[in-house]
Amino acid sequence: MPAAKAPLVAAILAACLVAQIAAQRPFVVGHRGSSGKLPEHTKEAYLLAIQEGADFIECDVVVTKDLQLICRHEPLLDETTDAADKFKDRSTTYEIDGYNMTGVFASDLTLAEVRTLRATQRVSFRNQSYNGKFNIPTFEEYLDIALQANRPVGVYPETKHPTWHNSLPALKAAGTTFEKLVVEVLKAKGYTASAPFNSTAWRARPIFLQSFEVNSLRRLSELTSVPTVYLLDDAPDPETRQPLFEIVSDSNLASIKSFVSTVAPWKSLLYRVPVGGKKLVSTGLTAHLKRKGFMVHTYTIRNEVQYVLPTCGGVIACEFRFLFKSEGIDGAFADYPGTLMQWVKKNYKYTPI
Repeated sequence: MPAAKAPLVAAILAACLVAQIAAQRPFVVGHRGSSGKLPEHTKEAYLLAIQEGADFIECDVVVTKDLQLICRHEPLLDETTDAADKFKDRSTTYEIDGYNMTGVFASDLTLAEVRTLRATQRVSFRNQSYNGKFNIPTFEEYLDIALQANRPVGVYPETKHPTWHNSLPALKAAGTTFEKLVVEVLKAKGYTASAPFNSTAWRARPIFLQSFEVNSLRRLSELTSVPTVYLLDDAPDPETRQPLFEIVSDSNLASIKSFVSTVAPWKSLLYRVPVGGKKLVSTGLTAHLKRKGFMVHTYTIRNEVQYVLPTCGGVIACEFRFLFKSEGIDGAFADYPGTLMQWVKKNYKYTPI
């Protein structure tokens, strides 16, 4: 085969493989664990998600003052821990992605101090009885939870606010980056640097790395070949400020295809409701991304009536049918992963990851 044609053939084969694997059934990602039932990003929420059948558990990674990695939805700890009570004197304001955020930040606490914190339920109308009972896990501990499960359980870490994290004086003084810290821990736990999607190494330790910032994914791809996921919402990329319509343009998708395997749009980007309409209409974004060779994941599925897609009348199975049967979504983040997995098992031939 002429050398010039080899990359093209490899790309076609890779796209066919992605389509073949993705068509089997959608992946179920325990969004911050089983976060609808228990305080998010805790060992207990992760274990419950595994018990409920989740294929993956998710960790939003943030950095402490002494450059240790922990699992929290934001570097601001007030909404999901008792940090505001225990470290009132540490409250400060940072500008992150163009917004001022005030409170106690992980980057201003050492890991030893984080160990004194207890998790709380972020959503006010969910069960608050577990507040103050669970510790804050480190990134390593999160990985151990997946590795010690009695079946293959994937991990799905997010580099949270990577531009902001990389601007922290502690990282600069150490001559490192947020992405390097993440990959170093992954390698130490046996997540090999050479683990493209569905390879033998990947199946042994399933993993996706995700970010809202495309340049963080680019940096990760220079350190590891594990598959990366570009998260999209209706706002521009926080670092590049590239708007959504440019991000999903043919030329831009072609430019990122070499280091992004999956695109994960916010579910509200996938449909529209015609005036007076009683049925959701696809925006065509899912089909567009698939034509360009990407797997497509989405976020976030929540059982509560107010979160279910419009026109579904609060019936979560209606949302499942639209996302997976109509749109052909390959995987989704769910606050109640057990509900989604039960539906998947009823509607697809179930195969482990």
